[in-house]
Amino acid sequence: MTDTKLLNLLNTCCDAVVGSRSADLVPSVCWGMGFHMHADGQHATVWLARAQAGQLLADVAATGQLAVSLCQPITNISIQLKGHDAQVRDALPADDPLLQRHLANMAHEIGLVGFGVPFVHAAFHRPLEALVAVDFTIDTQFIQTPGPGAGQPMATAG
Repeated sequence: MTDTKLLNLLNTCCDAVVGSRSADLVPSVCWGMGFHMHADGQHATVWLARAQAGQLLADVAATGQLAVSLCQPITNISIQLKGHDAQVRDALPADDPLLQRHLANMAHEIGLVGFGVPFVHAAFHRPLEALVAVDFTIDTQFIQTPGPGAGQPMATAG
Protein backbone atom coordinates (compact mmCIF):
# COMPACT_ATOMS: atom_id res chain seq x y z
CA MET A 1 0.00 0.00 0.00
CA THR A 2 2.93 2.34 0.53
CA ASP A 3 6.46 2.60 -0.84
CA THR A 4 9.70 2.62 1.15
CA LYS A 5 10.17 6.40 0.92
CA LEU A 6 6.70 7.09 2.27
CA LEU A 7 7.12 4.46 4.98
CA ASN A 8 10.37 6.11 6.07
CA LEU A 9 8.76 9.57 6.11
CA LEU A 10 5.80 8.43 8.18
CA ASN A 11 7.98 6.57 10.66
CA THR A 12 10.64 9.23 11.16
CA CYS A 13 9.48 12.74 10.36
CA CYS A 14 5.85 13.25 11.25
CA ASP A 15 3.72 14.44 14.10
CA ALA A 16 0.25 12.91 14.42
CA VAL A 17 -3.21 14.32 15.04
CA VAL A 18 -5.76 11.59 15.66
CA GLY A 19 -9.50 11.76 15.16
CA SER A 20 -12.60 9.63 15.41
CA ARG A 21 -16.32 10.16 15.71
CA SER A 22 -19.25 9.06 17.78
CA ALA A 23 -22.15 7.04 16.43
CA ASP A 24 -23.95 10.42 16.17
CA LEU A 25 -21.11 11.78 13.97
CA VAL A 26 -19.72 14.09 16.67
CA PRO A 27 -15.94 14.38 16.12
CA SER A 28 -13.22 13.77 18.70
CA VAL A 29 -9.54 14.61 18.33
CA CYS A 30 -6.24 14.53 20.21
CA TRP A 31 -2.48 14.60 19.63
CA GLY A 32 -0.68 11.36 18.99
CA MET A 33 2.25 10.67 21.29
CA GLY A 34 3.81 8.31 18.75
CA PHE A 35 3.09 6.66 15.42
CA HIS A 36 4.39 3.60 13.61
CA MET A 37 3.49 2.28 10.16
CA HIS A 38 4.24 -1.43 10.08
CA ALA A 39 6.51 -2.82 7.36
CA ASP A 40 3.57 -4.31 5.43
CA GLY A 41 2.31 -0.76 4.76
CA GLN A 42 -1.23 -1.86 5.65
CA HIS A 43 -1.20 -1.71 9.44
CA ALA A 44 -0.27 1.06 11.84
CA THR A 45 -0.21 1.89 15.52
CA VAL A 46 -0.70 5.28 17.13
CA TRP A 47 -0.11 5.95 20.83
CA LEU A 48 -2.28 8.36 22.78
CA ALA A 49 -2.10 9.90 26.24
CA ARG A 50 -4.91 8.16 28.09
CA ALA A 51 -5.73 11.28 30.15
CA GLN A 52 -6.16 13.42 27.00
CA ALA A 53 -7.94 10.92 24.79
CA GLY A 54 -11.00 9.83 26.78
CA GLN A 55 -13.66 10.81 24.27
CA LEU A 56 -11.64 9.64 21.28
CA LEU A 57 -11.02 6.25 22.92
CA ALA A 58 -14.73 5.89 23.68
CA ASP A 59 -15.53 6.73 20.06
CA VAL A 60 -12.98 4.23 18.72
CA ALA A 61 -14.41 1.53 21.03
CA ALA A 62 -17.93 2.29 19.78
CA THR A 63 -17.23 2.68 16.06
CA GLY A 64 -13.79 1.28 15.23
CA GLN A 65 -13.27 4.44 13.12
CA LEU A 66 -9.91 6.21 13.22
CA ALA A 67 -8.18 8.89 11.16
CA VAL A 68 -4.55 9.86 11.67
CA SER A 69 -3.20 13.00 10.04
CA LEU A 70 0.59 13.00 9.80
CA CYS A 71 2.68 16.04 8.94
CA GLN A 72 6.38 16.69 8.55
CA PRO A 73 6.74 20.11 10.22
CA ILE A 74 9.60 21.51 8.11
CA THR A 75 8.02 20.67 4.71
CA ASN A 76 4.32 20.50 5.63
CA ILE A 77 4.08 17.24 3.66
CA SER A 78 0.89 15.80 5.09
CA ILE A 79 -0.91 12.49 4.76
CA GLN A 80 -4.11 11.21 6.33
CA LEU A 81 -4.66 7.52 7.02
CA LYS A 82 -8.09 6.09 7.79
CA GLY A 83 -9.17 2.78 9.24
CA HIS A 84 -12.40 1.16 10.37
CA ASP A 85 -11.15 -1.69 12.57
CA ALA A 86 -9.22 0.23 15.23
CA GLN A 87 -8.53 -1.68 18.44
CA VAL A 88 -7.38 -0.06 21.69
CA ARG A 89 -4.83 -1.82 23.89
CA ASP A 90 -2.48 -0.92 26.71
CA ALA A 91 0.93 0.35 25.66
CA LEU A 92 3.46 -2.45 26.13
CA PRO A 93 7.15 -2.45 27.10
CA ALA A 94 7.87 -3.70 23.56
CA ASP A 95 6.38 -0.40 22.27
CA ASP A 96 8.91 1.72 24.14
CA PRO A 97 11.72 1.62 21.51
CA LEU A 98 9.29 2.88 18.85
CA LEU A 99 8.06 5.62 21.17
CA GLN A 100 11.60 6.70 22.07
CA ARG A 101 12.56 6.79 18.38
CA HIS A 102 9.45 8.86 17.61
CA LEU A 103 10.32 11.29 20.43
CA ALA A 104 13.90 11.69 19.16
CA ASN A 105 12.65 12.22 15.61
CA MET A 106 10.14 14.82 16.79
CA ALA A 107 12.86 16.65 18.73
CA HIS A 108 14.86 16.86 15.50
CA GLU A 109 11.96 17.76 13.19
CA ILE A 110 10.33 20.32 15.48
CA GLY A 111 13.78 21.71 16.26
CA LEU A 112 14.08 22.57 12.55
CA VAL A 113 11.15 24.98 12.93
CA GLY A 114 12.56 26.59 16.07
CA PHE A 115 11.27 24.64 19.05
CA GLY A 116 13.71 23.07 21.49
CA VAL A 117 13.91 19.65 23.07
CA PRO A 118 12.19 20.80 26.32
CA PHE A 119 9.09 21.79 24.32
CA VAL A 120 9.04 18.48 22.45
CA HIS A 121 9.40 16.47 25.65
CA ALA A 122 6.63 18.46 27.34
CA ALA A 123 4.33 17.97 24.35
CA PHE A 124 5.07 14.37 23.35
CA HIS A 125 6.71 12.45 26.21
CA ARG A 126 4.54 10.44 28.58
CA PRO A 127 5.43 7.45 30.75
CA LEU A 128 4.48 4.16 29.12
CA GLU A 129 1.80 3.47 31.72
CA ALA A 130 0.06 6.75 30.78
CA LEU A 131 -0.30 5.68 27.14
CA VAL A 132 -2.67 3.49 25.17
CA ALA A 133 -2.00 2.10 21.72
CA VAL A 134 -4.51 1.98 18.90
CA ASP A 135 -3.77 -0.60 16.22
CA PHE A 136 -5.58 -0.36 12.88
CA THR A 137 -5.63 -1.50 9.28
CA ILE A 138 -5.24 1.32 6.80
CA ASP A 139 -8.25 1.45 4.48
CA THR A 140 -7.48 4.69 2.68
CA GLN A 141 -4.68 7.23 2.40
CA PHE A 142 -5.14 10.85 1.40
CA ILE A 143 -2.72 13.58 0.39
CA GLN A 144 -3.21 16.48 2.81
CA THR A 145 -0.21 18.61 1.84
CA PRO A 146 -1.53 22.10 1.10
CA GLY A 147 -1.98 22.60 -2.63
CA PRO A 148 -4.02 21.32 -5.56
CA GLY A 149 -3.76 17.64 -4.58
CA ALA A 150 -4.96 18.09 -0.99
CA GLY A 151 -7.81 15.76 -0.13
CA GLN A 152 -7.19 13.39 -3.02
CA PRO A 153 -6.72 9.68 -2.41
CA MET A 154 -3.07 8.64 -2.62
CA ALA A 155 -3.73 6.38 -5.62
CA THR A 156 -5.08 9.26 -7.73
CA ALA A 157 -3.39 12.28 -6.20
CA GLY A 158 -0.41 12.19 -8.61
